[in-house]
Amino acid sequence: MKTRDVKSRAAEAQRLGPKVLWNAKNYLGDCFRRWKARLGTPKAITAMAHKLARILWHLLKYQEPYDAAVWAKAEEKTARKKSNASKKRRHPRLLTRLYLMNLHRWFLRRLHPYSSGNAL
Repeated sequence: MKTRDVKSRAAEAQRLGPKVLWNAKNYLGDCFRRWKARLGTPKAITAMAHKLARILWHLLKYQEPYDAAVWAKAEEKTARKKSNASKKRRHPRLLTRLYLMNLHRWFLRRLHPYSSGNAL
């Protein structure tokens, strides 16, 4: 499946932008790869073209230079999620133990609704 055919050179240029992000090692590249995996390539290209157009519109409207530091917080969040995912794969016993502890706390709260659930 491919993106729809358009005659507008601007639309064609907008669709070329996301294709470059496939190999980018930054927040926008990560975002594009996630969308591509979840939505499929054509929809991800269109969605990322829309996101890039909104970024460009903001830069033109407010006459600001592009600042990649804006994405720093989002990149930290993505890195944290990736590290947590790798920890979950590495420590299945720890996860099982944590799950059982949380389940135990949940049952304690059900039995004793006014307790804090910390009594293990």
